[in-house]
Amino acid sequence: MRLKNQVVIITGASRGLGQAMALLFGKEGAHIIAASRTSSEIEHTAEQIRDHGGSALAIPTDITDLAQVSDLFRRVEEDYGKIDILINNAGIGLFGSVEELTPEALDQMLAVNVKGTVYCCQAAFKRMKEARSGHIINILSTASKVGRANESGYTASKWAQAGFTESLKAEAKPFGIRVTSFCPGGMNTPFWQTPENQAHQQQAEQFMNPQAIAELLLHIATFPAAINIDDIVVKRM
Repeated sequence: MRLKNQVVIITGASRGLGQAMALLFGKEGAHIIAASRTSSEIEHTAEQIRDHGGSALAIPTDITDLAQVSDLFRRVEEDYGKIDILINNAGIGLFGSVEELTPEALDQMLAVNVKGTVYCCQAAFKRMKEARSGHIINILSTASKVGRANESGYTASKWAQAGFTESLKAEAKPFGIRVTSFCPGGMNTPFWQTPENQAHQQQAEQFMNPQAIAELLLHIATFPAAINIDDIVVKRM
């Protein structure tokens, strides 16, 4: 088992890529902490891991709430005594023209994609710094590399998330903490199955399989501690 006894926190673990990672990493021996706002869905993810002989804990968490994030990491520390890997996977995208971008939509994307990532990284960094080891993987997007029409708010949030991650890399390196920017293109996940994103649903059927992306992330997470995958972009053919 490639992740035996590794403690792995995955946000947005209730569905899509987050769930695929949780199930796969659990099979590789990791203790999975599945975090998401939807308690029933992350408990289902955790149950699937335990049904296959793995170790998993579901902790309902709204990552935009600093108090809930603090409680998440406190509970993990109390139960496991360490954090080996944090994967910031939770994210939201609301699309439309610049003129249609509402303050509410912008606030929501900045809160989840930026503040949520910052809060989780702060909590993990504090503990990994003391241990002088650990790996933080921030799931960004190809939108953190290039702007597209009808994605202005989402792109702004992802560029901010990417900028934060670059600074985190510089601060983390002296303490032996690895930080990876992982930038996938579109995946066929429930991310698109919202009323706001109906225009993308048919196109999503042609997007990448989240299971294949989870396999790649597992490979990255199991590299030797002396090697860091700094930045990776994954696109469909």
